[in-house]
Amino acid sequence: MTQCYCENCTLFLADRFVGGTCPHCDFPDARGDQCDKCQKLFNSPIEMKNPFCTICNKTPIERDTEHFFIDLP
Repeated sequence: MTQCYCENCTLFLADRFVGGTCPHCDFPDARGDQCDKCQKLFNSPIEMKNPFCTICNKTPIERDTEHFFIDLP
């Protein structure tokens, strides 16, 4: 899978730790995977205009990561 990665913090970022401007309505405080103003969903936080890490304010990159999914009954 692909996930946002902050090279400054050396962390993969959960959606809530990525901020930016909504590409649909230009709301400047969109977070993670949706805009709180227009309610549009994003496939990736990188879709936002000017995405930034909310921890250090640097621009994150997309990096491949490995996930394991377990089907529990």
